[in-house]
Amino acid sequence: MVKGIGGKGRNKGKHGKPSLIGATLFKREYWSDETRKGKHKTMQDADKEVREAWNKLSTDEKNKYAKKAKEDRDAMGCASSMIEGEVLTRSSLKQFMEFAEFVRSDAKLMAKAKKIGFAKLLEVTCTQIPHALCGQLVRAIDPATSSICIRNRRMQIVEKDVEDLLGLPNGGSEIIEEGDTISEQFVKLKEKLARKRFSEVKEMIISRAEEDMFESLMVLYTLGTLLSPPKNGGVSDRLLKIISADKTSLGGYDWCKFVLTELMKEVRVYKNALKDGVRSKCIGGCIYFVMVGIMMYLICFQFDIHDVVVKWLISLQIVFFQMFSLVPQEPPLATRALQFWTDAILKEVLKLEYESE
Repeated sequence: MVKGIGGKGRNKGKHGKPSLIGATLFKREYWSDETRKGKHKTMQDADKEVREAWNKLSTDEKNKYAKKAKEDRDAMGCASSMIEGEVLTRSSLKQFMEFAEFVRSDAKLMAKAKKIGFAKLLEVTCTQIPHALCGQLVRAIDPATSSICIRNRRMQIVEKDVEDLLGLPNGGSEIIEEGDTISEQFVKLKEKLARKRFSEVKEMIISRAEEDMFESLMVLYTLGTLLSPPKNGGVSDRLLKIISADKTSLGGYDWCKFVLTELMKEVRVYKNALKDGVRSKCIGGCIYFVMVGIMMYLICFQFDIHDVVVKWLISLQIVFFQMFSLVPQEPPLATRALQFWTDAILKEVLKLEYESE
């Protein structure tokens, strides 16, 4: 059984008490000094001050707080949020599904999506990634080897897996983020999109106010809500640099390599922060890709499939396959995996896994 799936309550120990980490302990100690209180107009200013103070500590000093926090957790009988807690993904599957429905309803827009190589992504039918499941997946990934360990079996994750599941272009030009920030295309995009929320980008697409920019806006929206969501939740210069190429070139990028590289980078940053006693509320990267792959692995090869699930599989005519090169022969493609994983089926499979031996 994959432990932790189905748990309720975020950052809580088994007695309902908040879990402690080093940064939290430091914050409490920092504000225990009365001379530091009452100097800030907003909570944001106060949080900024304590973050800066924490970042100035050496690794050894941070480790002391992390060790003390663990001792306090053990004394309270709390679970460690760094080990057993839930993790939120910055992906917005529900928003992306609404956008996908709009594009699928327009043959002209679908043709443009196919030209870019993003059409298969529009088959997404899942609106969320359960927080506990997200945490389990993140902890199972080893970014140093680009692999994941499930039930004591370590599996390599490669670009071909991204292609098979998400249907993105595999091969092509490498995506360069350090482009010329004063290029004409970058300036044009920044004037229209800088600091906008992705909900606003979606409205621009649906209103057809910038229809000649559809390819660029689609890639931007897909990156921001699914493939590489930024920390601040809005359009960043980094994403604008990526889409600043001519729209005819967007389909020529190696998107599989980009998605996999971004995922491993985000997991590495998250885990390194944990070592320093800092636990982020959420993680970037395309966790959805990992979820779909691992769920297919579990349902096909790890336990007897429930009758209800069998009916779903038959009705959708799913082609089973073995993910991550578990067998030497070339696996067949899961051509409808994105359509298969609805919220209802995900909930059913997680329930079976949670109750399994």
